[in-house]
Amino acid sequence: MIETSTARATRWFSGVALAGVLVLGAITPAGAAKKPDACKALTKGQIAAAFPGTLSAPVPTANPSVVTCKWTVAGATGSAWVKVLVQFIGGKEALTALTSSGMANPIAGAPGYFTGPGGTVATLKKKWLVSVQGGPDAVVTADGVVIKPADQTTTLLGLAKQAVANL
Repeated sequence: MIETSTARATRWFSGVALAGVLVLGAITPAGAAKKPDACKALTKGQIAAAFPGTLSAPVPTANPSVVTCKWTVAGATGSAWVKVLVQFIGGKEALTALTSSGMANPIAGAPGYFTGPGGTVATLKKKWLVSVQGGPDAVVTADGVVIKPADQTTTLLGLAKQAVANL
C-alpha cells in the first residue's frame, strides 16, 4: 500500500501534537502561554507564489499547546494544500524528540531547519516549533497508477522562512 504525502504529514503532525501534550504539564500551566495565530503565518500572496490557483479561506484548529491553519489551492493542473503548525508550548522539546527519533533531519544549507515525513519543514522561533507542510496532491491515473508529486522541500523551506518572519 502506498502512503500518500497527506497521510505521512498527518502522522508527523500527530507526533508533534502528541509530543506537545506530553510535555505540556511539565513546562507551563494550560492557558499561561499566549497562542499565536497560525493563519497569520503566511499571506495569500506568499501561498499563491508557491502554489498558483484559487486559494480557500484558511481553516484554523487549536489545542492547549498547538495551533494550525490549512489552506487548499485549486489550480489548473490539480489541487494543492499548505498547512502551518505552531507548537507554542514545548516546541523546543518536541523538535528535540523528533530529531533524536530520526523523524526530523537537518536540511543541508539551511541551518536550524529540518525536514520530516511528507516533506514537512520545521524550525524553532524562540521556543515555538513552526512547521510548514503541503504541496500538490498525488494523482491516480485511470489505470490505478499513483503519480506522486515532486519533492516540495525547497518550496516549503521558503514558506517556512516567511512564516517565521510573519509570526
